[in-house]
Order: sequence, then C-alpha cells, then structure tokens
Amino acid sequence: MNVVPLPLPGVPSPKRGSSTPTGVPGESWQADQFRERSGLRIHDQRVVHAITWVLDSRGVEIPVPACHVGAFGVWEWWRVYTSTNDPVSCRLPGCRPSRSASDGVQLCLF
Repeated sequence: MNVVPLPLPGVPSPKRGSSTPTGVPGESWQADQFRERSGLRIHDQRVVHAITWVLDSRGVEIPVPACHVGAFGVWEWWRVYTSTNDPVSCRLPGCRPSRSASDGVQLCLF
C-alpha cells in the first residue's frame, strides 16, 4: 500500500524529488514573531519559557520551549504558543539560566 501525502489547501504540491519542505501559509511570518522575542507561553499559562528552534517532522524550523515541555509534531503551534518579551520564569533545565550566566546569584524557586 502506497501512502501519498496530500498538499495543504492553498499550498502548491512539492515537485517530485524536491527536498525543500513546504510549510503552512503564514507559518514563516508567525515564526518571525518569535525570533524577535525573548520567551513564549503555552496556551494561557503564566510561566514564560525560553525559546529554542527545532525541525519538525516536515523539516520546517519551529519555536519550542527550551525545556521541551509540551507537545511536538505537525500541528498549529502558533495557536498553542504566544511570544512575549516578559522575563523567563520557567525553572526547568533548558529554560533556567546556566550557573555561569547567573554570576553566582542564587535563584529564587518560589
């Protein structure tokens, strides 16, 4: 059984043998909004996560929390994540600043 992926509505189908992934229309604009910010929120949570960039299953670079909390895959990540310039408040590894970056200042956990 051969499975053939169908293109998204409004997106031209990739040429056979093309290695360039196609994204969702407007997805690159949404990603640019995160490149200009220092953090992101998941849904309406108050916790702000540091941003890191990963390739999704299509090969498109998308922003995700640096602590890798939450879901990952081909989905409308711009409806789940909100970019912000608020200070990062997540204390999980990946989001929390390294010891050298804090210059010996003890982090407040609560």
